[in-house]
Amino acid sequence: MRSVEAQYESQESSRGDVINLAKGLQTPLFATRNTIEEAYEYAYSIIETLDPVDKIGVITAMQVLVNTIAEQIKHKAEWR
Repeated sequence: MRSVEAQYESQESSRGDVINLAKGLQTPLFATRNTIEEAYEYAYSIIETLDPVDKIGVITAMQVLVNTIAEQIKHKAEWR
């Protein structure tokens, strides 16, 4: 069993990994929203302006990106 100190250091390392991941994904050219739900609503409001034939491809690409980011966050946030 790991010591409390080792667990804390692992948590801090994981926290740093997640922060670095987030910083690497951000692009200052674009805005953010206050919540993930608001960001989804904004994305879907833009998607609704597309031709129906184009919507499914954009939604698929967006969800693949979101799922990949979620998996990376989970992976980097795990205790080591």
